[in-house]
Amino acid sequence: MFPIDDFLPARYTDHERFDVRARFPRRLKALAFETPLVAQPPKAEAGSDTKESPFLNEEAMT
Repeated sequence: MFPIDDFLPARYTDHERFDVRARFPRRLKALAFETPLVAQPPKAEAGSDTKESPFLNEEAMT
């Protein structure tokens, strides 16, 4: 298993670890837009899917 936060950048930049560079060669071209194409509402407005999930209960938190 490999964390997505390492995997995705490894696909478009030279990763700092040699073994990762060898296993996941650069094959993507990353683009960024000056004005974001999508926007995320503030957490106070959008709420939390995790906290309000029926799979999460208070007993599991303690």
